[in-house]
Amino acid sequence: MHFVMYVRGCGKSRAPDVTDELPALHFLSHGHRHFAHVREKRLVPETVVDHDMVSIALRFIVRAFHHAVAGSINFRSLRAGEIHAGVKFRAFVNRVRAPAEAGGRMPQVFVGNGHDGRNGGKHGFLALREFHHIIIRFRLDVHLLGQLVETLGNADQQFGIGKSFKILVPVGPAETRFPDFVRNRFGFENRAVNIVVALLEIGKYGGHVIQPFFHHFELQGHLVELALQLFLARRTEIFESDEYRDHTDHGSCCQERKHTENPHPDGSMRGFITQRLRVIAILDFRHACKLNCVCALNKFKEKLRFSNRCAFPAQSGGNCCVKVKFAAVLQMIPDSGKMMTANEIRQTFLDFFKSKGHEIVPSAPMVVKNDPTLMFNNSGMAPFKEWFLGNSPAKWPRVADTQKCLRVAGKHNDLEEVGVDTYHHTMFEMLGNWSFGDYFKKEAIAWSWELLTEVYKIPKDRLYVTVFEGSKEEGLDFDQEAFDCWKQFVAEDRILRGNKKDNFWEMGASGPCGPCSEVHVDCRTDEERKKSDGAKLVNNDHPQVIEIWNNVFMEFNRKADGSLEKLPAQHVDTGMGFERLVRVLQGKQSNYDTDVFQPLIQVIEKTSGKKYGKEEKTDIAMRVIADHIRTISFAIADGQLPSNNGAGYVIRRILRRAVRYGYTFLGFNEPFMYKLVPVLAQQMGGFFPELKGQQSLIEKVIQEEETSFLRTLGNGVNRFEDHVKKMSGKVIDGFFAFELFDTFGFPYDLTDLLAREKGLSVDSEGYEKYLKEQKDRSRAATAVDTDDWVIVTELKDNLEDQREENLDKISESRKLERKGVKFVGYETLECDARIVRYRRVKAKGKESYQLVLDVTPFYAESGGQVGDTGVLETANEKIRVTDTKKENGVTIHFVDRLPEDVTKTFRARVDASRRSLTENNHSATHLLHAALRSVLGTHVEQKGSLVNDEYLRFDFSHFSKVTDEELAKIEQIVNEKIRENIAADIKEMPIDEAKKLGAMALFGEKYGDVVRVVVFDKNYSIELCGGTHVPATGKIGLFKIISESAIAAGVRRIEAISAVKAEAFVNGQLALVNRLKETLKGSKDLEKSILQLVEEKSALEKQVAALLREKSQVVKGELLAKMKQVNGVNFIAERVELSNADVIKDLAFELRGQQENLFLVLGAEINGKASLTLAFSDDLVKAKNLDASKIIRELAKEIQGGGGGQVFYATSGGSNVGGIPKALEKAKTLIP
Repeated sequence: MHFVMYVRGCGKSRAPDVTDELPALHFLSHGHRHFAHVREKRLVPETVVDHDMVSIALRFIVRAFHHAVAGSINFRSLRAGEIHAGVKFRAFVNRVRAPAEAGGRMPQVFVGNGHDGRNGGKHGFLALREFHHIIIRFRLDVHLLGQLVETLGNADQQFGIGKSFKILVPVGPAETRFPDFVRNRFGFENRAVNIVVALLEIGKYGGHVIQPFFHHFELQGHLVELALQLFLARRTEIFESDEYRDHTDHGSCCQERKHTENPHPDGSMRGFITQRLRVIAILDFRHACKLNCVCALNKFKEKLRFSNRCAFPAQSGGNCCVKVKFAAVLQMIPDSGKMMTANEIRQTFLDFFKSKGHEIVPSAPMVVKNDPTLMFNNSGMAPFKEWFLGNSPAKWPRVADTQKCLRVAGKHNDLEEVGVDTYHHTMFEMLGNWSFGDYFKKEAIAWSWELLTEVYKIPKDRLYVTVFEGSKEEGLDFDQEAFDCWKQFVAEDRILRGNKKDNFWEMGASGPCGPCSEVHVDCRTDEERKKSDGAKLVNNDHPQVIEIWNNVFMEFNRKADGSLEKLPAQHVDTGMGFERLVRVLQGKQSNYDTDVFQPLIQVIEKTSGKKYGKEEKTDIAMRVIADHIRTISFAIADGQLPSNNGAGYVIRRILRRAVRYGYTFLGFNEPFMYKLVPVLAQQMGGFFPELKGQQSLIEKVIQEEETSFLRTLGNGVNRFEDHVKKMSGKVIDGFFAFELFDTFGFPYDLTDLLAREKGLSVDSEGYEKYLKEQKDRSRAATAVDTDDWVIVTELKDNLEDQREENLDKISESRKLERKGVKFVGYETLECDARIVRYRRVKAKGKESYQLVLDVTPFYAESGGQVGDTGVLETANEKIRVTDTKKENGVTIHFVDRLPEDVTKTFRARVDASRRSLTENNHSATHLLHAALRSVLGTHVEQKGSLVNDEYLRFDFSHFSKVTDEELAKIEQIVNEKIRENIAADIKEMPIDEAKKLGAMALFGEKYGDVVRVVVFDKNYSIELCGGTHVPATGKIGLFKIISESAIAAGVRRIEAISAVKAEAFVNGQLALVNRLKETLKGSKDLEKSILQLVEEKSALEKQVAALLREKSQVVKGELLAKMKQVNGVNFIAERVELSNADVIKDLAFELRGQQENLFLVLGAEINGKASLTLAFSDDLVKAKNLDASKIIRELAKEIQGGGGGQVFYATSGGSNVGGIPKALEKAKTLIP
């Protein structure tokens, strides 16, 4: 970012030693850097005059120190001559450098020999003299300058100042104190050090461009001085000196003063010159706020206090103090890093590790496919699991990335804490660097320390590290190697020992694991740090003493039986939570205060009309929404739509949690979250292009989900109100609360909130009981017990060329060949094979086995195509293969039983008929995709598919129903392509070449460097696909669409059939038409006859309903006549001959409303099923504390069914009609 400057108040060129006042600057954003405009005249070579130099220096100073305090602290006055030193210094630098070419990198303002050709030497002399004055004035000795030079070693590259100028520094006796590295690097000339001094080019100290804060408003000249003063004060300890106080008038404001200074760089006392100076007015905090210039609030943690002293950090550590006479000051507590934007922080991490030889790779999709153990990537290492386990070769020995992660379930369940605290998130970025058998602890630890302290500038005294203390149970020793590595950088009292819970990282119940070494940062204020030792707060859930980085040293693999085995090679897996890092470097108290979340929170504030930071409940709601919108958007962009099962259910649950918080605490009764998507896309779309590419779809899906759930919330509120009206007590039944949640999706906490508003309570124990029962049932239904692999045959690498540089060039289909496991299913459907390994699996009480073969013709489920089935045969037995899947790149064959002799050679044979039908549907899917884009538009993208031997299912992006005419056109195009009998052109090629051909890559899919491309006419269909296909389209025979529907906002689904299935469908439809014609006695107008029958049916149903109501009144009288007294209760238990559930319900409600003290049980047969209805009068419920929902479940056992309801009314259905009499008799025994 560059600033265009307009200088006001500058008249004619003035003497460089005399400055009465500094001009005000007006900054405007501009598209380039390093150009200044003075009175709308560009600075170009040979046209610069003195007052232009002032503007150059001021621009230069402000750019360098944009985050320095712009008010609130007054260092009294920095003499105008010292500002002029900067002016002349800049002029001198530019005088000896050539300007950059037009359009080149970092154009420079060039100061020539003066506009009249006579002032070049004068400018150079003045620059030397004034710069020397600053050195003497602030006691900047050569040692300090050497430190600055070393820190800014790359300043010449960043700012183009190079080593092309000389600054004369009086060394004299101090020469011996000058550091050797500076002496050797720069040498001496004329008893002066030739230093690349970046005192005013101090980008690495001052931070980055001031774009967020200073443009679009006035910046007074004295604020510029204050910025420079702050820099000098932070690096010197001068303000307690008598010399400084003698030259300062605390109380004067805009008073002229006289001061003498030494103009010569050699340190002599000759040539005193008197200058006219002005003392800068004290600028207090309130004034700074009015100017909108208090950038210190973004650079430092702020605390207003009353004091006569203000402390600043000194170069040597500790503080230097300035005594002031104003009361309100801003205490400057140094932040742990300079103010970088989130994007800059991320890029700095990647650039750092790129410089260390790491390959920078893009984030894998957050949603995981083809891995039964994971729904989402929940850590940075998850996408590299195959490499860690040795199942696939690592493409690079060193990798760095930022990985999109999601944690909501299982071991890493953070969902309920998100928003309530300020540091947990559902979706987060994990910055990581990885070593796959390359470097280990020494390098990983050294680089993490270098990045944190030297690049990010986190103060070393705020950091603690932990190492693994060992585990006797696991037989693991103390991590002495990591401890010794850290001792090179950290005092031993800051190296803490951690237990297995904190310092032994495991991804899950099984998989790669190893000891880890964490880095923690203490973000508390200096006062808080003095009160308690930060070491005692590490890993104790203190919100300001937090883990920032974890170095995991992968040495082991956790087996299913809990034991550990050594991995084939030692790896490094590091993870640094991006959001936490940004919080630390931006000096915030919360992750949500950083520029990662603030743009979203600001929109939420504006939309809701509420202010963040005012009330805890609204703050939590805003944090929940800001967090969850990221998760939902990235999931949809990666191809995962909200649904009612699997990963889709997780996303829907997260979305509904956010909507619930907005509905409850922010008053959002209309969809609102989709409005945040453009903000997120703008904020993160540069690094994650999928957000912008899928923005329209994301908005549509979220809006429809919101609309649906808000409707659910409204219905839930209505149900709640109806229930309360019929209640007699003050406690809402736990089953009712559970039913609202389980059946209608109405959250429990909303039920509880509504209850409290009405002075009621909810039976939370009952709710939790039913919820636990449901979870137990679900867990039992999905529980899988998997044994460890039993190795039958050890295989060796069999690639002719296994050089590392060639491993990344083989296709996914051949990667397993490296371990002797080969897929031949593209070429043949049967081959001889041997079992490499097997394991036992138990699920739902059934035992089965999984096999890995050394060579297989079975296609593993992938890309929407189902896995092959078939048999493994020997002369004596036949083992049926029921399914084929991939796990970590390995093909797994599912069988019901283990062969008698697993060491034999088997004939592996694929079910050829099933494979052929599946191929027909898969190729037809490609033809369908192309036809959809042709008819509906190129916005159509695949969002999911299923291809098996029965039918194909294709999900695609489209924002309206596909009309019957469009469906007919699509079907026609596909069948035309089938009749053309287009040959399939299938080949492997580099992915970049495939994209150039126009092959469509799907968002959310992970592709290798070499891909398989399937082409049916290069002008019609080109797709990346690893599935099996027909040799030519004619084999498909016929294509027929059987349904089109919506599955989510902006996503449609087409189901279709092909080949013999399509033929059978058409023949069946024709046969049906013929039967209907025959049934209707040869009707010529079949449609008209059917419509007439429908109308007649509707009329008859209305007559039957009326008759049933009349009959129910008769039945009601009969029931009242049969009513008995049991235990003082009016008891009715009868079977009724009513076949309509609604009529029975109406009857029950009439009776309970008319008859007091009533216990009513009705049995009936409806559509061949048993039905029970239980109802109590309100007074009986209250008197006997009855619960119909509990009693009905007891009665339902007699009819082999289940049921539920409310305390006064419940129903049950079952399969055993013969059990109705027993249920009615049992009811009598349940009357209290």
